[in-house]
Amino acid sequence: MRFSALRRALARESNPTCTPDCVQVLKKYTQLRRLATELHIPLPNKAGGYGEIVIQRWTLGTDRWAVTDGAAQSRRVWVDNDWQQLSRVGSAAFMYGLDDAMTVAYQVAGYQAAAIEAQANALGDLPPEGGPRG
Repeated sequence: MRFSALRRALARESNPTCTPDCVQVLKKYTQLRRLATELHIPLPNKAGGYGEIVIQRWTLGTDRWAVTDGAAQSRRVWVDNDWQQLSRVGSAAFMYGLDDAMTVAYQVAGYQAAAIEAQANALGDLPPEGGPRG
């Protein structure tokens, strides 16, 4: 369920279809959302290994988020359909609300996974689709 759908459900928690358990889950979700500073989106890939896209919050109490590569140093942010250095972009990188940041992060994770898979295929590091390594 998308965050926006949960938010709408919370707004109508007095709705008779929302059970007491539902209300509790929605309240906990809202509390966690207020406290979150980063969300990690794993890359979907067949190449093995692990990669992720990180959604980073500007500061607590704001709904300003950036889509980043999660690097500890020289962090890059996704701006204008490309990676740019956070140090160059600055606070303007935190341009998304959380729902939009999630959408963009999943798209970028798909792009990154496809790029990794293409590189692995070019290097012969992946078996052919459905077959053993040669």
